[in-house]
Amino acid sequence: MIGEIQLSHPRLVLMGTIRSAPESTIETAWYPLLSPDRWIGFYHVTVSNDDFGGFEAALATDETVVDSESVATVARGRIYRVALSSDALLIMPELVDRGGGLIGARTADDGWLVRVQLPDRQAFVAFRRSCIDRGVDFRTERLYNADDLTTAEVGLTEPQRRLLLAAYEAGYFEEPRGITLEELGRQLGISSTAAGGRLRRAMRRLVEAQFSELGAHER
Repeated sequence: MIGEIQLSHPRLVLMGTIRSAPESTIETAWYPLLSPDRWIGFYHVTVSNDDFGGFEAALATDETVVDSESVATVARGRIYRVALSSDALLIMPELVDRGGGLIGARTADDGWLVRVQLPDRQAFVAFRRSCIDRGVDFRTERLYNADDLTTAEVGLTEPQRRLLLAAYEAGYFEEPRGITLEELGRQLGISSTAAGGRLRRAMRRLVEAQFSELGAHER
């Protein structure tokens, strides 16, 4: 299972830099490594005004960073090696503990947009709960099976997508159900009737997209 998640917290990796240098775009270049005493991250950085001095000044005052250096110049920016402080809030250990891993991450809005892989829904829900328990603002953007990328985007409206994700995460499609329509509606601030209608429309759109895809393959 693959999840695309928006995360924000003052102590997430490089959050001070993200907020102090908003003209910079940061992406994971390689998976973070655990050295004998701390995590090391490698990040691909681009700066809209090409002023890396401002980005490096922000790094120097970032409380999640112990040390950093530019290790390579690439076509669209630079690669930085960053030694993370013990105060940095990391999601990597939580993923590994649940049999998952980090696919990639990039800065977005006031935080990180990350892609993670986990073995199943239960592991995803447990990972989400661990983040929320630590005060992380956790917003699921997309959730899909690794072998079902063709139906990841099927033209759902934003309210339909959020309702489906909320229902899935809360166990609405399990037997027995983990949440009722009334509870789901209250969670989203809508009536149970509105939740039921929105859910039916979303499910119909998913079915239409799936059978359209199957039909295309059969032809």
